[in-house]
Amino acid sequence: MYKRNRTKVILSLFLLFAVFLPGCASSRPLPLDNYSVNILNLDGRQYLPLLDICRKESISWAYDHIAGVFTLAKDGAEAKLMLDSSAVLVGADTRNLKFPFKMHKGEPVISNDFTSIILNKFSSSVVPLSKKRPSYYNIKRICLDAGHGGKDPGAVGAKFCLKEKDVNLDIAKRMKKELERQGIEVIMTRSDDTFIPLDGRCRIANEGEADLFISVHSNANKRRSMSGFEVYYISDSADDSSRALALASDRNSLSVQQAGLYFDKKSAYGISKSMQAIIWDLILAQNRPESVELAHHICKLCSDDIGVKVLGVKGANFLVLKNTHMPAILVEVGFISNAREEKFLKNSFYRQQIAESLAAGILSYKRHVENTY
Repeated sequence: MYKRNRTKVILSLFLLFAVFLPGCASSRPLPLDNYSVNILNLDGRQYLPLLDICRKESISWAYDHIAGVFTLAKDGAEAKLMLDSSAVLVGADTRNLKFPFKMHKGEPVISNDFTSIILNKFSSSVVPLSKKRPSYYNIKRICLDAGHGGKDPGAVGAKFCLKEKDVNLDIAKRMKKELERQGIEVIMTRSDDTFIPLDGRCRIANEGEADLFISVHSNANKRRSMSGFEVYYISDSADDSSRALALASDRNSLSVQQAGLYFDKKSAYGISKSMQAIIWDLILAQNRPESVELAHHICKLCSDDIGVKVLGVKGANFLVLKNTHMPAILVEVGFISNAREEKFLKNSFYRQQIAESLAAGILSYKRHVENTY
């Protein structure tokens, strides 16, 4: 009796292992067009061996072990996956898989809905570089963003009570005229004293399919002696001397909310906040070199033409730059908190000089990229 019961126990354990062990790492073939790949059952989730798919579909791949980023490429198209994330960058769009991308026994495995959501649409869904990038090299449409507006005055000068929103709009309008004289179409995020949310400004640029985005601002600092001209591009870190870093330390303060410089903390794709920051950085990585180059052209022309004190080209995590899908910069034309520069910015002739120099910098960049690429 004891022997028979022990046999039953052993048999039961065997059946139990037969059922549950495959759930940890079993596999069975999955028909995929004219070939099969194994489905891996990992903790009750179905995964596919990504490298097998890449080999069979002739998709080239690269893995950044430090960043945990896996890049797929085929026929000029590209998609990016982040380790332990279900989000996949398909061109400039983000798609979500059922399960996060992960490593299993040193090999990359992907959620089994990858074939229907990503792979079967790879050629059509991923924006080929050959079709997307020429807009950077054939600049026809520019979005000008006059910072602040309406209920948001921006910074206010201490001596003349000059409002940043008025300076920004006047310079942007003057830039528009200069650029249109050169045959460039200009989109304005605002043409009057209207409040436009930051995400609304980005949406105007993206939906208008602008080739460049330039946001015009006037700087401010608690140190009234601070002066100069500077240009920002999108970066996940800010320079110590930038007001982006100074203001970001107190995100809930009125100055931060008015300046519109707080970091974007929302998760638009249902993923973690920290992961979205990395995902956005991946999206914008291809725009960053162009943004930096554009910023340098503008700094040089403004320095040469009107002799402004150039503080340099800096990285900052501005939301208004972060959510645009094209090369984007934010220009600080001077410190409105500095009495001397506030006086300059109050002068319409000086604002015209600024506008002409900014337009000249944009045109210089346009000529450079169109003649180089």
